[in-house]
Amino acid sequence: MPAFRPGSPPCYHQESNCLLVVWPDTSMPRITIKAVQQAVAEHFGMSIAELKSKNNSRDVVAARQIAMYLTRQLTQMSLSEIGRRFGGKHHTTVIYAVRQIIEQSQSDKILRTTLAELQEALSRQTSLTDCSKKSINVLHL
Repeated sequence: MPAFRPGSPPCYHQESNCLLVVWPDTSMPRITIKAVQQAVAEHFGMSIAELKSKNNSRDVVAARQIAMYLTRQLTQMSLSEIGRRFGGKHHTTVIYAVRQIIEQSQSDKILRTTLAELQEALSRQTSLTDCSKKSINVLHL
């Protein structure tokens, strides 16, 4: 089952003379940039401060790009805000990071596995896969 994305519109299902409307539960925990940064930093054995630093070593840049990609995919944050939260990076740096991860993941199985593991860990951490966290209304037509 795909992770439920915060801010998603309701799902509508019509059966006979009933309309089932599934709304997200707004009290449901959401993935935060801090959670993404923490998960990526732990995975790569570095600190959040290193992810946000101006350090452009290959290892730090790779981890930072993955964190920016996941933040963009799993949160509602703007490119500019993501850049600011990663040490004042420009929004075009975030665009570049996202494109790099998309491109590299097409041919790099290890990267795809890493992304899947991090997404799964973040989903478990925030209970995004718990279907009971939705509000269901049945409207009789």
